[in-house]
Amino acid sequence: MPPDVDLLKVDVPSRCHCQYSMADNQSLQAALLPGAGQQSPQLCRKRQLDYEMMFDRATLEPDSDIHALRIDRVVSVSPISLDMTARVALEQLEISVQVRGEGHGW
Repeated sequence: MPPDVDLLKVDVPSRCHCQYSMADNQSLQAALLPGAGQQSPQLCRKRQLDYEMMFDRATLEPDSDIHALRIDRVVSVSPISLDMTARVALEQLEISVQVRGEGHGW
């Protein structure tokens, strides 16, 4: 795998066109909502979870995983990084912390 790619998120639509799309990004929209009448699952019991996918088509990013899955009906492959280290210059972070800390006794 390339550097900074730890795993691949693969989404397959129920009726797939047997093509795939490399999603440039994951959508910023929250798309999975619990189904009507969904109760909290007991973690020790096996059961199928009922979820409904909802999104605003007018603002959906055309290069997103949701667009590939729901609009284009193709397999979406998104690279995922598990490194949660912020990519920020330490000098910039120090200045930001100093500015916010003024008057707070930090």
